[in-house]
Formats: sequence, structure tokens, C-alpha cells
Amino acid sequence: MKRKSSDSNIIRMPITARRPKLSPPKCLTKAEASLFTELLEEAPYLANYRDTTILYVQSLTRAQKLCRSGSVQESDKAIRLTMALARSLRLTPQSVDRRTLERQRAKQALHADDAHKHLRDFRVDDDED
Repeated sequence: MKRKSSDSNIIRMPITARRPKLSPPKCLTKAEASLFTELLEEAPYLANYRDTTILYVQSLTRAQKLCRSGSVQESDKAIRLTMALARSLRLTPQSVDRRTLERQRAKQALHADDAHKHLRDFRVDDDED
């Protein structure tokens, strides 16, 4: 009796288009929602860390309000929390090495070029039918 290949157990899924945009949750204020949307546009990877991003946005707006009110101790605590979340989400300059970032961008550009070449190679001509 022939043994089944492990490839026969794999279900092939079609590649879909981009993920739908992540909309801000209703619990955020207008200012927080616009900041949330802006952050996701600038750093799409944050969609994977939705809850932490929400906490970051809320703590940032709270820190801004406390700084305006003049409450030094409370604003200091809010700023520390905001900075800790920013470091965790890799939003601070210190959390990203410039050389690593340049390598990642170059790699992304290469992948995009390869994808375009791949699509050009597999064009289907209507005349062949």
C-alpha cells in the first residue's frame, strides 16, 4: 500500500486582496479615533497590536490633557505610561535601528519588484484561445 504524501493534507487557499482597514473602536473620542487612524496609516503593523495601540492613543491624549491642566504628578505618570507603550509598539526612534529599517525597506522594494515581474510573466493573452 502506497503511503500518502503530506502535501495531500494541505488545503490551498486563494490569495486575497489587502485586509480591510481597521476602523477605530467606538469607545474612543473623536480626537483619539483620528489619532488611531493616523497611527495605523503610518505604521500598518500596529493593526496586529490593536489593544495596545488603543491604550497608547488613550494614554497620549490623557497625558496631553493633564499637561495642559498643570497637574505635574499626574501628567508625569501619564507621560511615563505613554512612553512605555510607545517603546513597546516601536514608535520611538530608539526602538528602531536605522540600518535595520533601511534593510527592511530595501527588502520590501525587492519583493514588490519580484511580484510585478511575476505578474508580467503570467499574463494571459486572449488571442491564444
